[in-house]
Amino acid sequence: TADMQSTAGSVDQWHYSNKRRFSVPSFEAGPDSATVYALDGRAQFSADDATRIANALGIEGEAFQDPQYAYGWQVGTEAAPSQSFASLWLNPNGGGDVWFNSDLIDPWSTCYNDIEPQYDLNTGNEETYRAFDAEVRQCIDDTPMPSEQQAREALSLFLSATGVDEASTEVTVDVNEENRIINATAARVVDGNVTVVTSSVTVSHVGVLSGWGPTATIESLGDYAIVTPDEAAARLNDPVYAPQWASTQAQEVDY
Repeated sequence: TADMQSTAGSVDQWHYSNKRRFSVPSFEAGPDSATVYALDGRAQFSADDATRIANALGIEGEAFQDPQYAYGWQVGTEAAPSQSFASLWLNPNGGGDVWFNSDLIDPWSTCYNDIEPQYDLNTGNEETYRAFDAEVRQCIDDTPMPSEQQAREALSLFLSATGVDEASTEVTVDVNEENRIINATAARVVDGNVTVVTSSVTVSHVGVLSGWGPTATIESLGDYAIVTPDEAAARLNDPVYAPQWASTQAQEVDY
């Protein structure tokens, strides 16, 4: 909790500290060291890797680099409408992230594209807009939902293609009824801890729409000293560590 040591007019509401003092409760003793991990994005970052991952996800072709923007590896192309729009990009960042897009269109875009030619939306007529919107929404409502099993299978395929062991992840499924899609996400688990290193796919009833996730392996950097919970809480009242941005107004006592 924070006790304000000033009146409403004495400190500007955007002041760095607002003269806060925190009452720190007692914490149980915590560990004073922990193993630190890092992502090794070099593990799967080559033209062959990009080609292999893309082929496993159903995209034919060889990896290439854009001569105008040589950043990572690409497979597939956004070519003429008669050809596949499926594409994959292997990003050269710390996680060796893969971005995958299939040639399938999401339900909202499908309904919009199917219905839009029936309306002249350039007239500016409000009744036309309302009728168009109502028909699109009805189309969405009539679109079947994908199954959770479909989403989990798509995620399993994506994890396998990108070299991630599904057994070392925690999977969650988010059902989006409004957009008629399901998002399935796998978070890497390290030493029993669920991390923020995640891979995810989005599916509709027609199949996988897209996928994203790192190809990097997780490597140990060894054990490092860490502060205990008591030490961390005490730093709230140390100007070296105190919150840098304090945007609540000074008169708001119960922060």
